[in-house]
Amino acid sequence: MSILYTELEFKLAKIKDRYMPIYGINRFQITQSYDSIKVQTCLERNIDLSVIDVSKQKRFKPENSQEYLNIILNKINERLTQE
Repeated sequence: MSILYTELEFKLAKIKDRYMPIYGINRFQITQSYDSIKVQTCLERNIDLSVIDVSKQKRFKPENSQEYLNIILNKINERLTQE
């Protein structure tokens, strides 16, 4: 069974950066616009979008990313067992 056909999309985001203009209003508005386009595109294409809040993670490192990998793997496994 191929994961390619499960129609899942994952977005890793620092949620606080997406709802407060901490890097300036212009960057905030651009981010909001891109987020809106992504959500709308996923809805139109019937893609299950999962937004994973990685605000706790200061910097990406494999050793501190297992929690997020587990979330992704659980979501994939849920989808595969539904088919």
